[in-house]
Amino acid sequence: MCRPWVHFQVGSPLDLRRPYDLISLLDQEKRWDEVQTVLQNLMSSKFTIEKKWENLQGNPGMESKMALNNTDCLMNGQLLSTFNVYTIATNGSERVKVDLTVDKEDVAVYQVPDCSQYSKIEFSMPDYEHFPSLHSEDNVSLVPEDSLEKLMPVASVSQFGHEIHKELVKNSSSWVHYNLGALYWRIKGDGPKAVECSRRALHYVSQMYRDIPLHNLAGILLKAGRSKEATLMLRTAIEHAPKQALHYLALGNVYFATGDYNNSLVFYDKFLELEPEHSEVNAIKQATLCFSKLETHLIDFQE
Repeated sequence: MCRPWVHFQVGSPLDLRRPYDLISLLDQEKRWDEVQTVLQNLMSSKFTIEKKWENLQGNPGMESKMALNNTDCLMNGQLLSTFNVYTIATNGSERVKVDLTVDKEDVAVYQVPDCSQYSKIEFSMPDYEHFPSLHSEDNVSLVPEDSLEKLMPVASVSQFGHEIHKELVKNSSSWVHYNLGALYWRIKGDGPKAVECSRRALHYVSQMYRDIPLHNLAGILLKAGRSKEATLMLRTAIEHAPKQALHYLALGNVYFATGDYNNSLVFYDKFLELEPEHSEVNAIKQATLCFSKLETHLIDFQE
């Protein structure tokens, strides 16, 4: 008499004297069918992608259509990528006096501007409830921004931080120096400390200059990958100071960074209405037009 077991392709023989193994077998068959279905879908997707790529490569009009005037994608002979359109920052010196009194004697130990140590604030401003980064303890991750060193009114980063610290010890409600503190921590790549300084700058600043710390907060949020908040922050800055061209340029840059070239062009135009002779922004606008055209052609080819 034959033994009551049946062979299965995967795994050990199924012993029919152990009925619970039959359930296991049926489950295996079900999972195998699911794997086969997923594999077929993947193969189908692979075929579709390869077909589209073949169409792109084999299209005789591709080169002529995609090769827009190369000068549209250049800025005065330089590639757009050589210009930093992703850094949004201001030290406020274009509108307020930025003072840092530098001691001539050697400093044994340089202090840093830990803004949370100079004043304790309850940040509950109703106008900014829709900015979660200002109200939560979420980590705002940054990488060091060496390009911001050009905004320092002193020679070295260590000295910059030390002088900000001294000024805030003397006046713990100086929004100008909290704003500088935010720049210092951006240079160092410390997001949470930069936000703490910016929150205090925003807390102590008068209505007339509120757009300046808002501008810098937008720069922090953009670098931290929070472009939606950065956009709202810059729109709020524009509401406070609609004649300040740098906010329009920054908002154009945010839209460019997120690939929204249409809105980017709108705000570059608004900037150029206030600063029509700004040759670099005119060039950025032309490059943005190029990117927009390339994107349109790629979509046409894909379809």
